[in-house]
Amino acid sequence: MNDVFGVDPGSLKSLRDLADLIRIISPSEGRFISQFPEDWANQLIGGMRQLSDLERSRFVELWVSKARTGLLPTKVDFDPRMSWIENAERLRPITRALIGSERDQPRVIPIETALVDPNVFPDARSEYIGRTVEDYVRVVRPLLQISSRVVLIDPYFRLSYFDQNLREVRKARRHQRSLKGILEASVATQKVEVFCLVVDEEQALRPYGEKDPETAFEQELSHIQAECDAEHIQIEYQYLNRESFTDQHPRYLIGNHAGLHFDWGFDTGDKSERNLISWLSESALTPLLERFF
Repeated sequence: MNDVFGVDPGSLKSLRDLADLIRIISPSEGRFISQFPEDWANQLIGGMRQLSDLERSRFVELWVSKARTGLLPTKVDFDPRMSWIENAERLRPITRALIGSERDQPRVIPIETALVDPNVFPDARSEYIGRTVEDYVRVVRPLLQISSRVVLIDPYFRLSYFDQNLREVRKARRHQRSLKGILEASVATQKVEVFCLVVDEEQALRPYGEKDPETAFEQELSHIQAECDAEHIQIEYQYLNRESFTDQHPRYLIGNHAGLHFDWGFDTGDKSERNLISWLSESALTPLLERFF
């Protein structure tokens, strides 16, 4: 899951190459391209000078609408004095594979081979992970890196609960830990601008009693935001509408162009327990974007 590939932008020579690559490498497939060098997109487009004006127009349209959503930033520096493959050797430890031109064999997989060899791209759409903050952050990080708006949707998510034995309101630490971890990862990306919680109104507000529970919920949310140094991120919340099919049993984290389904939700648990996480297909993601964006 979350396989990252190093791809030489100069190795893609046609509209067909880009279209084939998009079908294989995209967030919905759990696969991404390392943005290496930083101007990867410009180099890709600049290398298409042999295309006609119509083909270039289609190429740019395809790139803008599809391919750019699968680019992940990298902290590996690119030295313009060296070739892409010489630079990309430093990418090898953090990528599934390096894909380049035929002339770079045997150090890379030629683009012509990669696009027709299923063994180069093993299934990466889903994974059983531990129900820990660390595992949650690991799987959501690519989504945070490509999204300016992030929405966490979980009908059982709450910040506090009422302890019947102690007769007092207590922090729901199993949920708060997840939220803090994801918020801190959002801060680290320097990409996320808005973070929205979508929760069940009764589940989220009931612990605070009948006297202005929304204010108590908002205060607790603001406290968490401050703890995570996330003041520059706009924090929002919404309530689920159980009459909408998208809201009946959701457990998702969605961004501008991609989304993850959490089978167990965002509650943490015992290290031996597992949560099935899956990237959403475009058809499954679209109604969620229409509803929550």
